[in-house]
Amino acid sequence: MPMLVPAVGELAKGVLWRGLSEAQMERLDAYELPWDYSRGSVVIDEIEAGVYFADLPNVSSGELWSLETWEREDGDASRMAAKEIALHSPPLSGEALRQQWKPLRARAAAHVRAGRETGPNEVRRAAGHSAIVKSRVLSGDFYKFRGVDLERETFDGLLSEPIARETTVGFDAALVLPYDPVRDRVLLTEQFRTGPFFRKDGNPWMLEPVAGIVDDYETPEDAARREAVEEAGLTIGELLPVANAYPTPGNCTEFFYCYIGICDLPDDLPRLGGLDTEAEDIRLHLLDRERALGLVDSGEITVLPLIMMLYWLDRNRSEIAALA
Repeated sequence: MPMLVPAVGELAKGVLWRGLSEAQMERLDAYELPWDYSRGSVVIDEIEAGVYFADLPNVSSGELWSLETWEREDGDASRMAAKEIALHSPPLSGEALRQQWKPLRARAAAHVRAGRETGPNEVRRAAGHSAIVKSRVLSGDFYKFRGVDLERETFDGLLSEPIARETTVGFDAALVLPYDPVRDRVLLTEQFRTGPFFRKDGNPWMLEPVAGIVDDYETPEDAARREAVEEAGLTIGELLPVANAYPTPGNCTEFFYCYIGICDLPDDLPRLGGLDTEAEDIRLHLLDRERALGLVDSGEITVLPLIMMLYWLDRNRSEIAALA
């Protein structure tokens, strides 16, 4: 983040605001103070001005901040994050903003990524007009629940009346199915999942691929490799793209980047994984490819992305075997 640091002879370009109200100052404090900044003052042309300085020592990178670089690398995501912050009513407290910053930035990065990765239109129509007419307040901490009234162009070329819709605003996620082509086996994770739990599923412990959120400032491929290390202690070799897809487009923004990860899966791999810092409690399973497919047939595997990835692996196993 940009910060002001005392430096004799240096010049920081900016805007001097006069006459801010107490409410405006509270909004600034809520954004700055939770990040270990505090209010200080400097004299500018004989005028004493308030500024925010970083309290922690040695936090500066030593490089001059560039508006042009920020605009190119971070501007779009920062504006998306600011829009989400503005939708909260009452406004997020400083501590809440700090706690929610990482998922908030991951959602913002997903919005930017979506705008850059629009797919082809060989069968479906080219994108028509769609817009939010009215937006309701956001709720939720990690995921967000959002209600809107929207209008869209219909297939007969008309404009629809405002339609009330609600969605869960989630994340982009990277999913990787570790596969050992020499031993013809896969690694699956098992963990408790709240979706089946709230549905009253008799067994909310699910078999899944390795998976995790694509964080801000990383690519889906980077996220897939990172999650393989964090959840299973695995170093992935080649990543084979399977599909990039929405799992539930009717009511959720989540978007999945799915891969087969070529790796070594010996018998003595650990059987537990995950990060304590993220309250992950994961059991790991080594299964022959045929047995994993059998669990799809028996109904024990009920996670749709994993089913799709196993079928893709089975269909392409001859080509993948050549990588061994």
